[in-house]
Amino acid sequence: MCATTRIFNQQLLVEEEPSVCLAGGDREKKESTHRLLAQRDRDDKPHVNMSLLGRLERPIRTINYSNAKILAPMVRICSLPFRYAAKQCGADIVYSEELIDKKLLQCERTVNEETQMVEYRQLNHLTSHPVYRTSPVIEDRPLVLQIGTANVDLAVQVAEKMFPDYDAIDVNCGCPKHFSVHSGMGAKLLSDNQENMIRILNGLVKSVGGSQGKSVTCKIRLLSTVEATKDLVRRVEQTGVNAIAIHARYIPQRPRERAHLPLLSELREVVQIPLIANGDCFRHEDIALIREQTACDAVMIARGAIWNPAIFSSDERMRQEWSNPHVRALKLLQIFEDLKASMNQTRYVIQRTYCDESGDGPFLVNLNRSTTFEQMRSRIQAQMLLKPFRKGATVLSDNHQFA
Repeated sequence: MCATTRIFNQQLLVEEEPSVCLAGGDREKKESTHRLLAQRDRDDKPHVNMSLLGRLERPIRTINYSNAKILAPMVRICSLPFRYAAKQCGADIVYSEELIDKKLLQCERTVNEETQMVEYRQLNHLTSHPVYRTSPVIEDRPLVLQIGTANVDLAVQVAEKMFPDYDAIDVNCGCPKHFSVHSGMGAKLLSDNQENMIRILNGLVKSVGGSQGKSVTCKIRLLSTVEATKDLVRRVEQTGVNAIAIHARYIPQRPRERAHLPLLSELREVVQIPLIANGDCFRHEDIALIREQTACDAVMIARGAIWNPAIFSSDERMRQEWSNPHVRALKLLQIFEDLKASMNQTRYVIQRTYCDESGDGPFLVNLNRSTTFEQMRSRIQAQMLLKPFRKGATVLSDNHQFA
C-alpha cells in the first residue's frame, strides 16, 4: 500500500514498508519501491516561492501567547530553514538560536540579491555563511530573536541595530553551558547576578519595548526553591517584559533528568504576564497536558520538535507522515536546500532529527560525509530500502538522552 506524502507544495511518494525488509529476490517489490523513490522533477516549482519576497522589514505586531505552541531556541538548530519547517507544521511562535551580542554587533546587515533575504554577516567573514537570516514574508508569524548577553549596553545596541528584523527579543537567562556562564551570560544571570539581569531587561524594555512596539521577554530556569523563583519572576514582571519562558529544570539539571512541570503552576499564581512552560514535551498530546498541569499560557518545545517538527500540528495525518525518520529527513533536506543553508548546518540538523531511529550508526557516519544535497538525498533513500521504518515504531520517549 502506498501513501502520498507532501512536502508542502511538492510531492514525495514514499511506500509504507512492510514490517520486514524486502527480500533480495523480490524484484517486483524492489522495482516498485525504486520507482516511488524516484527523485522529484528538478523543473518543479521551488519549495519556497521566492517571488513572494518583497517586504524586507517586519511590521510591528502584538504577540498573542494564549495557547501558543512555540519552537524553543536551540543552538545550531533554529536557523531560518528549521524555523520555516516548524511554522509550516503549525508552530505559532518561533525562536532563533541563541546569538551572542558581541558577534551580532560585528555583523553587517545586507539584503541577499539572489534570495532577497535579510542577512547578518560578520564584517571579517563576509564570504562565510550568515550568522542570522530572516525574511518577513517567509517568516510570517512572530519571530523571537534570542540573544546571549551580560551587558545592558551591548544588549540595547543589538536590539536597536536589528530592530527591523525580529518581532520580539529574548534574553537567555538559563543556559548552564560553559560558553555562556563563563562570560556571565545564561544561567550565570540567575545564580550570581540577578541585578544585572534586571538591568538588561529594563534597558531593553526602555529601548525597544513599550511604545516602540517590540516585545521583550526572557527565558529562565527554576531556582533552588520555589519561593526564590517566585521572587525572581515578580521582579522580572516589574521590568515591563511581555512574557517569561520557564524551563522547568534547576540550573544543574540536564535533559535526561525529568522536568519539574507541576512547580510552574505555583509561579502562575504570582504574576499576571504570560508564562511559557518548557520541558518534556515529546508528543502533540503533551501540549494540552502541560498547559493543564502548569496553568501556563503557552508551551515551548525543544527536543520533541527536533525529533518531529509536526508535533505542533493538530493534523494526525501530518504527524504520522513526519514520524517516519526517512521521510522527515527528506522533507527537511528539501527545505534546507531551497533556503540555501550550508552543508555543515544541514548535516547537523538532519543527524539530530534522526535521533536513534535510523537503526544504523554507520549510516549516520556516512551521511555526515555527504558534501552535496544530492548525495545526502541518495544516501537517505538507500537507507529507506535497507532499513525501512515500521509504522508505529516511533521511539520518542522521556528516556532520550540528548544534550
